[in-house]
Amino acid sequence: MKTILLVALITVPCFAQGAWEVIQQSPSITPMDMCFLPDGQHGWTVGALDENLSIIYRTADGGSSWETLTVSGSLRAVFFTSPDSGWVVGTNGTILATTDGGDSWSNQSSGTSRLLASVHFINRLEGWICGGWQSGGSSYLILHTTNGGVTWESQSFGSNAYSCEDIWFTDSMNGWVGGRTSTIEPHIHHTTDGGATWASQTVPSAAANVGICGIDFVTPEIGWAATSCLTAGGPILYTDDGGDNWIVQTSSDLDYHRVDARDENNVAVVAVRILSPAQVKVMVTSDGGQNWSSTVLPLSVYTYALQYVNNDIWTGSDYSQIMHSADNGDTWEWQNRSPYFRSISWVDNAIGRITSGSYVGTDGYSIISSDGGTTWEHDLNSPGGARCFFTDPDTGWMLWEGSSSRVWRTTDGGTNWSQHFIGSGPWIGGIFFASADSGWAFGSEGALRFTSNGGVNWSSQTLGTPYYAAAVHFIDTSEGWAAGGFGGGYGFIHHTSDGGATWTPQTPATSSHILSMCFINDQEGWAAGCSGRTQRTTDGGVSWESTGTIPHEYVQKILMINSDTGWLTVNDPLNQGGKGYIYRTDDGGTSWTLEWSGTFYKNSVIDIAAQNDSILWACGYHGTVLRYVPPTGIETETFQPADILLHTVEPNPFSSSAVISFETTFSGNVRLDLFDVYGRLVNTLVNGWFDAGVHQTTLSGQDLSPGMYIYRLQTGESVATEKCIVFR
Repeated sequence: MKTILLVALITVPCFAQGAWEVIQQSPSITPMDMCFLPDGQHGWTVGALDENLSIIYRTADGGSSWETLTVSGSLRAVFFTSPDSGWVVGTNGTILATTDGGDSWSNQSSGTSRLLASVHFINRLEGWICGGWQSGGSSYLILHTTNGGVTWESQSFGSNAYSCEDIWFTDSMNGWVGGRTSTIEPHIHHTTDGGATWASQTVPSAAANVGICGIDFVTPEIGWAATSCLTAGGPILYTDDGGDNWIVQTSSDLDYHRVDARDENNVAVVAVRILSPAQVKVMVTSDGGQNWSSTVLPLSVYTYALQYVNNDIWTGSDYSQIMHSADNGDTWEWQNRSPYFRSISWVDNAIGRITSGSYVGTDGYSIISSDGGTTWEHDLNSPGGARCFFTDPDTGWMLWEGSSSRVWRTTDGGTNWSQHFIGSGPWIGGIFFASADSGWAFGSEGALRFTSNGGVNWSSQTLGTPYYAAAVHFIDTSEGWAAGGFGGGYGFIHHTSDGGATWTPQTPATSSHILSMCFINDQEGWAAGCSGRTQRTTDGGVSWESTGTIPHEYVQKILMINSDTGWLTVNDPLNQGGKGYIYRTDDGGTSWTLEWSGTFYKNSVIDIAAQNDSILWACGYHGTVLRYVPPTGIETETFQPADILLHTVEPNPFSSSAVISFETTFSGNVRLDLFDVYGRLVNTLVNGWFDAGVHQTTLSGQDLSPGMYIYRLQTGESVATEKCIVFR
């Protein structure tokens, strides 16, 4: 039988000062453009990581594998004429050229500092670039080269300019450019002399108030134009006379589009709606647009890149997501991704899950570790989502957020999932479960939904506020808190002691919006949110007091593991780089010390969770997974003989019951408490006067959820702790 002897007072769990280790991280972009050669094997896609650095993904095997290349500048478009020769363009008039497939790049002089939005070559020597986009200068920006970009000459024209967003030439004479006018109306211009002169073409009235964001012609007569809009229903334009007459051929009913024509009959369109209900779909025709079929992709993020070659279609979406169809759009698979991880949950010391989702939905992706975090792999069974929550190894949920939200539920540890409708109307962005049956979903307009059967059915509860409910925390099925705000500093905290049937307002210490809450028992709790402000209560929320402030705008998550020790994940606004940080406190939140900071633009750290009593995990943007690594040997420091001896539970692990033995060297009051891995008090097993000697008490596992627990014995100034595991 093992014993440990302690004299120093330690807390539960015991986290010493350590370091954060990057387990995985893949800097991600929003692919803005994509180019595949006719062989369907060599392809490139490009997007900016920040204003000074871009990523080019390159494949030579049709996308089975993608190589990451980094280049200076903020790039928007790419075009290759062979496996070796290509160009990329972007902000500040940037033009880069390569003659080795992208291994190295050289600058070419554009003669402008304006944004360059699209590039197109008809052979390795002759090409055009268009741009503008409200970036100084009143002309429609066109550049032309006949020597591979060694020199570029301006073919810019007109004065009614807002942008030229895409350009396409079928030969050295016939070309088209499209975008928006200075009155934010669509424009298409056509040249028949290689760009020396341009003539305006008439856009159908049904396409008014949209922008032209994509143009593709397969002959000098037959072509398509894609649009961007918010209210016009997503028209796709078609011409069979070179653009003298354009018609609305179809509509996606979504907002933003790209088009790529393989030939006169086979055309693909990718369409996106980012506002709720978010959706990405690909529309395909095989008869020149007389009939269209569509497939909804399992993601809901900005998707700009599109390429159609042979029977293969590729799309590029935010978070470096490249999807591929080998059957003309009927079925799809991911070829690359660097997801935006939103939520992490450990169900026991071995099994952890991390889910990804955009701000407005889910990309249907989750990773799982079954070996305590040593390895992570794609969880093909899980639906993914913005939130992941488990109450025991078998029972868990993943949230598909939105104004028509869903929750996926498993009762067999993730082998099978069932989908259940939460409700329509207000945006639902979070979930919290106090047991396998009792849970809450919450979001905009003070929306609060309750389930008593594990998420199968949901009913509304009245929170009593019109403001966004961003955080809900329950310590059991009856007592909980809800907090939020948004819109003018209307931070609020409400409390319930009857499972949410009624709520009582509490007075926050500040009016700042609250984004996260954490309670370790029914008295001690913390709240944090905008302006980096934290606050604390020691009386169940009857009173709240301001604690420390972080020099950042948004606190994403607060996790306290006892009265003193805890962490914050925070990030800056996008106009400050959107970088993520992790802070630690050892004085209950009075002061915070920076422990980790992100490297990349939009490197937000979103969620943090404890695996056990010495290991933490965090996740965020760029596919970031972090592990808190304690110093070697922090769990078992060297202690001197003490006044108490605490023995390990027998048996361990156990299912129904176990025996805890302890020994005291003198008479006195002894307290034995049981905590979960988050430091929350589960039960007080012993609290009374004991004579010196050996004593025993029985620990029942019948009312405990499977997982790891910590039990702590204290008498006077001496404390001892040990771990036990309950299984079913």
